[in-house]
Amino acid sequence: MIKIKLLTDTAKMPGLSNANDAGLDLHTEESAFIKPGCRALLKTGLSFSFPVGTVGLIWPRSKLANLWGLDVLGGVIDCDYTGEVMISVINHGHLPIDLRAGDKVAQMIVQEHRTGLRIIQVSELERTDRGSAGINDNVLRLK
Repeated sequence: MIKIKLLTDTAKMPGLSNANDAGLDLHTEESAFIKPGCRALLKTGLSFSFPVGTVGLIWPRSKLANLWGLDVLGGVIDCDYTGEVMISVINHGHLPIDLRAGDKVAQMIVQEHRTGLRIIQVSELERTDRGSAGINDNVLRLK
């Protein structure tokens, strides 16, 4: 069970737009005019209590990302954080974005995760087929 507290009279309860959606729609509590290349930190007027072993992950809304280039800058809501959830967004598009209070601006996916893992320092890691091959080994050279 996820417990949600509305912190203001205008805060909107998050919900699913469709029955099989993965993410809960999150609304902004305030209007914001975001120029291209600029960021904004948006209040939601919400605080959450998640079960231990779960986390709320804030993601962009596909529609806003595709149409306007609005992206979310991180967003991990740990189960023991009960303060207001805020959404950090950036405008990667070419035009200003005019958000209004009440607009759906992001979505939150609630996911299970492992807790209590031991963290240890080692001098060597086990060998794998891939090894250290990564981005630097596969970078496309644009001409």
